[in-house]
Amino acid sequence: MLPLTEICNKLQLFEAERLELVYDKTISIRQTTVHVVDNHSIYTTTPWNSFMVMMDLPGKLCEALLLQNFENEMRDLRSIRQQKINMENELMQTISQENAALFTEITISDDPMQLLINGLDKQDPQYKGYVYHYTHLENAVSILNEGKLKSRNSAEGQFKNSAALNVIKSTDPSVKNYARFYFRPITPTQFCNENLGKNGSIERFGNDLMCPVPIFFKISLKDLANIPDLQWKISTGNMASYRSKSDNTLDIVKLFDFNGVYESPSDEYRYQHSSQQEYLIESELNLYLVYNDLSIICQNDLAMNSVKQLLNDNNAFLDKIFVDSSFYHNKNAKINIDNDEHRLTVSLNGSKEQGEIIVKFYNSVDDQFEIKGDIGLILNNNSIISVYVKQHITLMINLKNINYSVFYISQDENWLVYTNSRMPLLHLVERNGK
Repeated sequence: MLPLTEICNKLQLFEAERLELVYDKTISIRQTTVHVVDNHSIYTTTPWNSFMVMMDLPGKLCEALLLQNFENEMRDLRSIRQQKINMENELMQTISQENAALFTEITISDDPMQLLINGLDKQDPQYKGYVYHYTHLENAVSILNEGKLKSRNSAEGQFKNSAALNVIKSTDPSVKNYARFYFRPITPTQFCNENLGKNGSIERFGNDLMCPVPIFFKISLKDLANIPDLQWKISTGNMASYRSKSDNTLDIVKLFDFNGVYESPSDEYRYQHSSQQEYLIESELNLYLVYNDLSIICQNDLAMNSVKQLLNDNNAFLDKIFVDSSFYHNKNAKINIDNDEHRLTVSLNGSKEQGEIIVKFYNSVDDQFEIKGDIGLILNNNSIISVYVKQHITLMINLKNINYSVFYISQDENWLVYTNSRMPLLHLVERNGK
């Protein structure tokens, strides 16, 4: 028998849109998601890391690697998969029945967008009638200064990434051509990455998932409906799910879970599935086309002040910025900031497995100052002082005389948390002082 490492080195993976087993090259036997040839060529449907492939692939790999006594574990996996499939099928049946009843109560339009709006208008929650985009402070400022909310591909290299790496990898690459919105705040994704996110996200998602200062864009569906030639579609679930369908046809709108889109976490499965149905706009959205009923929703006054501070003085969206904490879960660890004329206190509220707080300030008049806290490092570069701490820092100085910023850094990604300045001091000083 060959050593395991040698067998692994010989394995080759191939992806295909469709796999079908045939007899005598012409007689179809059945479709499959995974097929192994000669214990070294593995064929899967695309994407290879989809849920359906992942349920079949472990067993096929065990066979290809000639591993023994894995049958019980594979049987358990198949049982779990079947339970999930049964739950999905039951939910699809429920949605079909509920939508049939709903459509007897509303005007059935031949226009897919109007049917979508009519169906949502029959729901009770305060969030109906709008779509929502959620992003970090620095991204929000870029969007507002440019007046465009872009797709991931259009904004490549210009944004702070709050998405889970493993989820992005398993999502259809074409989705990156769309600006993505949910029909509500308070979603499971938001629960995972709001503020400093959940501990354990590196193991689960592949990165330290966070959105330190989350900002919501609230956009009217009726305003979107009035944009000529807007290229849009909706999904029947999160676009990272292999079972989600997306389009802007009547058939897809009729599959939308109208009654479940605003579901509370008490119905966990339906909440996970339906609260993250998406509205997608190809390439980008010009915010001036939805200006009248646009709102920018911040978690607190500090976030709102930072957004306004970073915007250009004549920015058209300054009067569209508000605070409403009900749009947020408010459960994850976050950076607390307290200040008055002579004192700035920054602290970590909650626990994080890694990461550092950085306070930077520009002491142009050489005021005397005092720093207290669990200080790890202080750097001074031409009167720009950077202080690194893990949990807590208090800076005592006349704050009227200084420009300052607060950052959180994790996995070599730095996130602006608060600032009273537009100065270039927002560029972080590296640990080597360069």
